Amino acid sequence: MSGIYAPAMSLVTCTAMGFKRGATAVLDDVALNIGPSDRIAIVGRNGAGKSTLLHLINGTLGADSGTLERRKGLRVGTLSQEPDMTSGLLVEDILESAQQESKAVQAQLEALFAQMADPKHEGDLHRLMAEQTRLEATLEAMGGWAQAHRVDAVLDGVGLPTLDRTREVRTLSGGERARLELARVLLTSPDLLLLDEPTNHLDIDARRWLETFLAEKFAGAVLLVTHDRWLLQAVCHRIIEVHDASVFIVEGGWDEWRAQRAARAVSAARAADKLAAHVRREEAFIRRYKAGQRAKQARGRAARLERFVASNDIDVPTDSSVAAFDLPTPPRSGDLIVEAKDLVIGINGTPLLGPIDLDIRRGSHIGIVGPNGLGKTTLLRTLLGELEPLSGAARLGTGLKVGWFRQQRVDVDPGAAIWLHIRRALEDGTDGPVTEQAARDLAGAFLFSGAMQDREMGTLSGGERARAVLAGLLGRACNTLVLDEPTNHLDIPSAERIESVLAVDGDWPGTLLMVSHDRALLQAACTQLLVFNSAGEMRLVDDVEEWLRTGSMDAPQKTEQAPRKHAPVKAKVSPLQRLSQDVLEQRIEALELRLGELQASMNDESVWSDHDRMREVAADIEAVEQELTPLEEEWASRAT
Repeated sequence: MSGIYAPAMSLVTCTAMGFKRGATAVLDDVALNIGPSDRIAIVGRNGAGKSTLLHLINGTLGADSGTLERRKGLRVGTLSQEPDMTSGLLVEDILESAQQESKAVQAQLEALFAQMADPKHEGDLHRLMAEQTRLEATLEAMGGWAQAHRVDAVLDGVGLPTLDRTREVRTLSGGERARLELARVLLTSPDLLLLDEPTNHLDIDARRWLETFLAEKFAGAVLLVTHDRWLLQAVCHRIIEVHDASVFIVEGGWDEWRAQRAARAVSAARAADKLAAHVRREEAFIRRYKAGQRAKQARGRAARLERFVASNDIDVPTDSSVAAFDLPTPPRSGDLIVEAKDLVIGINGTPLLGPIDLDIRRGSHIGIVGPNGLGKTTLLRTLLGELEPLSGAARLGTGLKVGWFRQQRVDVDPGAAIWLHIRRALEDGTDGPVTEQAARDLAGAFLFSGAMQDREMGTLSGGERARAVLAGLLGRACNTLVLDEPTNHLDIPSAERIESVLAVDGDWPGTLLMVSHDRALLQAACTQLLVFNSAGEMRLVDDVEEWLRTGSMDAPQKTEQAPRKHAPVKAKVSPLQRLSQDVLEQRIEALELRLGELQASMNDESVWSDHDRMREVAADIEAVEQELTPLEEEWASRAT
């Protein structure tokens, strides 16, 4: 692509930028401009160069050709897929590091106020007031004066509301570290935010919160790589597609990009068909006249045809050029799939969920959603008989042929080619042999084409390996599919292929039970949702699309809904009850200190003489009081 016009306020401008890995071009002739409030998504297949583009913009990689210019003093916040948090650090150290710049600006303002109280010359006051305006605008972009409240809000948003801030980071789970890193990056309030798969490890409530934060509250520019299509549509107004070392830019959101991609695929397919027809005609001429009086002419046309084919490689987007795939018709199961009565589940004697009453019938398509770490995977393992319940009972129906996709896949032969793994998986679920061609056809339907089918399983990325395992599983004639986060680590075309296979408007008569945070997949594949909140309460939702758009896992069940035959029994433990006494008292003490500071600030002339500042402080006081009240009530209930 050629260079592009870059406005004076641009944060980043790339012109004819290229990057190679060895002799292979990863990105070539990239032209890109990022403005101060842009919301841009980078999409493309796994390995296309999306993360490489982020690293180039961040400066952790250098371009091999072209130019990349950043605005002087540009502050960049980067979220990597694998955050590096030094062992020995506490959670509060990470949070403190995120606030260093905002606290420095606050200190400058406080020093400035002291100078303004006693200016040495009249001209100094005008200069100081101008500096005050600049610093206050900077601090406002960083979240204002209410930093403690802001930290609490961001931690709550990413799903870490009760995280003990005195814990060492190394003791956190991988998911907790990833969410803490996301909170840290958001709290730095940079000019440009680079996010690589920010919704990994986020539940649905946290994904909704992130959408609102990026679309409405964050003041800087956003450049993100994600496979969460709902996030793309809610936040981004420009899409950059990375394909075959080039970038294609679409002005508009996710829906506009999909429409253009479809139109481009149709155009490319027509061009490919036209070329193929020409090739077939030439090949027919060459076969007919390769011997005889016109043999010389045939050889000349063969040479020209070879050059023509080499110079006219029309690329049809992969996700629109593969064969369609429908789930094979399975044997009929009994009407009952799973029944649970007073079921309490847990690990090593520790209860996680329950008591639960559940009745799943043949043909149901049920999605299970809830906060991370609540026990959804444990629920699947207990329902399928792999774990014993702590109390109560669960039983499976008759005639079940279960296909189970686990988050942790330990049964993959790393030396097997993709097609061979798929053939073995198919033969494991049938009574007869499966041909190599049939396995290769299925691999192609799941976006493994050409020589890729001969790659060994051990050389694949996490997303590629998951796609190969899903191909072998879904190609079997199972009447009950149990899927645990099937689209984790899949790129968008792969996730869309899984959606098309599992879509509720298909003819597959089986039963689906699926744990997922992927709202596009849940909308496409499920007719009901089994929703757990952070307190372990469970309810069944029939209007899947409405709940995905507006519902919350922690919202109470609507009272006007008629009770079901197997109404779930709600747990009695609230999130505040799970806090230790020390953490509870620390939170109360911190909020009381903050409340006192806010109330005292209202006596400051710089506050009470400024209507906007007064209103801001009053709003902060109300927010702190609202957060403090339930904590004090919980403390009082324990004291009685």
